[in-house]
Amino acid sequence: MSRFEQIIVVVLGLICVSLLGFIIRTWTSQRTLVADAPRPEVMAAQAAAPKSAAAQSQPEPRQPPAVVQAQPTTQPPVIVQSKPDNDVLTRAQSATRDILKDPDSAQFSDLVALQNGIDTVVCGFVNAKNGYGGYSGRQGFIYSDGIRSSHMNRYDGQILEACRNIAAGRYVRSLADGFRLSR
Repeated sequence: MSRFEQIIVVVLGLICVSLLGFIIRTWTSQRTLVADAPRPEVMAAQAAAPKSAAAQSQPEPRQPPAVVQAQPTTQPPVIVQSKPDNDVLTRAQSATRDILKDPDSAQFSDLVALQNGIDTVVCGFVNAKNGYGGYSGRQGFIYSDGIRSSHMNRYDGQILEACRNIAAGRYVRSLADGFRLSR
């Protein structure tokens, strides 16, 4: 392979990794779209409609602003979960070890599992040695027993949010699109 071809392969690889990160962030995002916002066509139709004489002479009553009480974010929600069997935890650890550079150095912590029907999802943290022989720090991971795959990303805080949602039962598994947030 020539030097030029190697550069093209590296650039395409970086683009793919960036695109995958964007897809995962979008997919696991907690933001909701405002469905009740009026469309421009509706606003134009309301502005063009003639008002009656009585409606024109009376000012429109003002509604007080909505008051929303913030929920405290210091404590995580209480999670009730079923006890997974050790085989599921072993498969989750094995699938996650397959991703690591030094699988024998893996140290797992804070494993959480949710059993939903025949599928079990395991999330937690793993710390392992990198290519230089030093421990790289805790990385979050998610494993699905239904599709037998594990995903991990050290820098993506969304994986931890997804882990909390999965553990709280707010995600449902679909064979077509993996996990999606149930609203």
